[in-house]
Amino acid sequence: MGEDYQPDFEKARGEFENFQKIGTNQHNLSFNINTNYKNIRSNFCTRTFSFHESANKYFTCPLCNSITSKEFSGQICDTCNICTVGQETLGIKLFDGGDY
Repeated sequence: MGEDYQPDFEKARGEFENFQKIGTNQHNLSFNINTNYKNIRSNFCTRTFSFHESANKYFTCPLCNSITSKEFSGQICDTCNICTVGQETLGIKLFDGGDY
């Protein structure tokens, strides 16, 4: 019965070995796992993964509520790929930002 899964296992192992060869450590993220925030999404920019303490340093996407630094104003939201960062929108409010 184990031989039935052998081709899938060999394929997965080959993919893993390829990813190990091409993988890099080019991104150094500074993230403190011990810091406890009520809603971690509301503190980190989705484009740069940088921490923002002040609400006047970022825009919130009206559709998906993702946070993006103000320096990316006018670009498309990286999370939903629909809304323009920093642009006011009209319509229904899909998320009130309250507790989950």
